Amino acid sequence: PMKGVTGMVSLDERDLQLLSALYRDGRASNKALARQLGLSQSACLARTRALIKAGFIARFRADLAFARLGAFEAWLDVRLSDACGGAAGAFEAFARTQPEIGAFYVLAAAGQVRLQVVTEDYDACEALARRLTARTDLVAEARIVPIFKASVAADAFPNAVLNSLAQRLRFGPD
Repeated sequence: PMKGVTGMVSLDERDLQLLSALYRDGRASNKALARQLGLSQSACLARTRALIKAGFIARFRADLAFARLGAFEAWLDVRLSDACGGAAGAFEAFARTQPEIGAFYVLAAAGQVRLQVVTEDYDACEALARRLTARTDLVAEARIVPIFKASVAADAFPNAVLNSLAQRLRFGPD
C-alpha cells in the first residue's frame, strides 16, 4: 500500500492478491506467497508488513473447531439498558473481564451487542448470560443463540467487495 496524492492509502492489484491469499491461508509462508504472486520474497514480506502497518491486516489467528473440541459455541445477543447513553463503553469494559467472550460486536440497532462466546456446555453459557443480566445498570436482556454448525465456503473471500473498496481507496470517495 502506498499513500496517494490525497493522503489516502492506495492498494494495487498485488496488494489485493496478497490480502486474498492471506485470507485463504493465514499460515502460508512468505516463500509460498511470493511464489504465488510472482514476487521476490523480500518484496512480498515488505508488502505484507506495509499492509499490517496500514491496518489492512488486523491479526493472524487460527479458526478453532470448537465443537470438535467438545465446547459449546453461541452468539449472545445483548440489549443494553441504556441504548443511547454510555452503557456500550461500560459494557464492553465489563465484557472484557469475562473469559468466555471471544468477540464483541456493536450492532447498528441502538443498544444492541452481539457476543461470540465459547463455554464448556449450554449450562455454562446460561451462567454467563445470568452474570451479564445481573448487571442491570448495563444489560436489559441477553439471549443465547447456539451455533450448531459453522461453515465457510472453501477459499471464500469477498473479492468483488474488496475490488470495489480498493477502487475507492485508489481514487477517493465518489
